[in-house]
Amino acid sequence: MKTRKMILSSLLVTSLLSPSLAVASTNAERGIIPSQMPAGTVITFDQDNNPVITKQGLPAAKINKAAVVDLSRENPAVPNSPLSLDEYNKVLDEIREEARHLPVYYIENEKPQPGTVVSYGSDGQINTIDNAKSAISAISTYATAANGTYVYGASNNTITITDSKVSGVGRFTVFDDIMGDNSNNLVVGDVATKGQYDNPKSGTKITATANGITKIVTKNDNGTLANAVLDIWKWSGVMFGYTYSATLSFSGSYYYNR
Repeated sequence: MKTRKMILSSLLVTSLLSPSLAVASTNAERGIIPSQMPAGTVITFDQDNNPVITKQGLPAAKINKAAVVDLSRENPAVPNSPLSLDEYNKVLDEIREEARHLPVYYIENEKPQPGTVVSYGSDGQINTIDNAKSAISAISTYATAANGTYVYGASNNTITITDSKVSGVGRFTVFDDIMGDNSNNLVVGDVATKGQYDNPKSGTKITATANGITKIVTKNDNGTLANAVLDIWKWSGVMFGYTYSATLSFSGSYYYNR
């Protein structure tokens, strides 16, 4: 059976810090969200739907190479996976093969409106899209979407759902909310999934890899994740080879058994 391609609409919104008062034109087109800006930039769409810089960013942070990561500094509260990186990648390959004949859904991002706020991560790519007029809370019903592959966001993140497993490949971002989606207090090692398509039960163990490091994290929240597959709760020390910062974003992937 040939792979089917479908276009779906998606509301990609989430909350973020208030913008600063600095204002400058982004030189971008009206009604278009720039896919990349200097790291940490925040833009707000004005009453004419023009993007305006409300927080100036900096050059994108240099991404650490796995070979120079000091694993002894990794936060001990988050256990490493027993899988080797090769074993982990083999599981992802098996998921792709299982999904080869399943539908592929291309999720179309909603256009910005006056008042839409967009923030950019440490890699210079979109982290959050916040539209106060139509903001939505975490989804309380635990469920995954229909089997298939869902492609979304400026970075072409993918969530693949099969009968046996769910995987996500794309970007990881970070958050610091207090409460999760089950009235639970969030702790180090907790993560949020993209609730619209992938919302397993609170407490689900997820194997995640970034920067050559594979860890076991716990799903305890969900969000809109406009341009990421996983949102990681704040940590002290080092995790996946990175020190936490509010705008941190980096490439990663995950999977779990259904």
